Amino acid sequence: MKILILAQTPPPFHGQAIMQKYLVDAKWDWCEKTHIRMNYSGEINEIGKFKISKVISLSKLVLKVWKERLKSKIDVIYYPPAGPDRIPFFRDIVTMLLIRWTARKIVFHFHAGGINRLLSRLNAIEKLIAGVVLKKSDAGIVLSKHYLNEITWFRSKKEYVVPNGIEDVYPQYQSKHRGSVFTLLSVGIISEEKGIYDILECAKILKNSMKKFYWDIAGNFVSNEEAIKCNELIKEYKLEKNIRILGNVTGEEKWKIFNGADLFVFLSKAYEAQPLVLLEAMMFELPVIATINRGIPEIIVDGLNGFLVPVNNPPAAAAKIKSLINDSGLRNKLGKQGRKRFLEHFTLENHLNALEKVFKDTVIGNERN
Repeated sequence: MKILILAQTPPPFHGQAIMQKYLVDAKWDWCEKTHIRMNYSGEINEIGKFKISKVISLSKLVLKVWKERLKSKIDVIYYPPAGPDRIPFFRDIVTMLLIRWTARKIVFHFHAGGINRLLSRLNAIEKLIAGVVLKKSDAGIVLSKHYLNEITWFRSKKEYVVPNGIEDVYPQYQSKHRGSVFTLLSVGIISEEKGIYDILECAKILKNSMKKFYWDIAGNFVSNEEAIKCNELIKEYKLEKNIRILGNVTGEEKWKIFNGADLFVFLSKAYEAQPLVLLEAMMFELPVIATINRGIPEIIVDGLNGFLVPVNNPPAAAAKIKSLINDSGLRNKLGKQGRKRFLEHFTLENHLNALEKVFKDTVIGNERN
């Protein structure tokens, strides 16, 4: 069996690339996996924008697929459709128009949320063209049950829910290294959509009732303009001694930051599918404050491993944060329950086993029928 995986792998800056690298590296003795790397955007601010270099990358990718088809029959092509941005969506149309014929089966893995938002804006001709090459894949994979409603237009022959899963590194950090100052942590792209201004509003509220705390924010700004505005607000709110912008952190450095935190906060209002940072927080026994946003309640269960708050409501988030700051016993309880939930549902082993089942059902299962 020959499976052709078209996927991003790090160094791209988002969780989708990390998850796809896990798939690429997985060892399955029943098939031959060949990876062709998709590398369209080199920087965060390039996502969703047209560039000649992306056209060249697409052309190279198509030629590589054709070359693989000339070598031998391709049983399955794995492809991760883009999110709700128009240019990447039409890139998917062109790509599949040129390569779908090369394989017996097609598996779509929908990582990005909000694709239905774009579909509602297409005209009849655009939908007709898109439908010819994007509808009726042999399998459609989503990250959460919530997301199933967003891919009905694609009419995949069979749909699967496969949550993300990550490698458990926490056993290496069982001894907590928390400081004397209460530390909150937020990780991810820094932008208005991801909740940075709500975070600053929360910090402003906390500062009025707390003498000292740190709020570590790890990640890259989505733009220079966003960075300037954020730094101006930090000065305006007099948070210079509380907010620590750490920049992009990876590997050992990132895990040390998680290990040193007391509470994880995720106030995103973006079209989230299943943020890996929430799984990482649960892995490190951190209670989580997160927004009631799309598939997030399938990860963070209110009152079990954290608390959920409405989107765009810093006072509500600040109130929950205060309640956990003042109750170490509740923090520990939520953190331990979060790690238990991680081990039961979101480990890398669980994720890869579920993905392997999808591929076997798609290829081997169909051949037996």
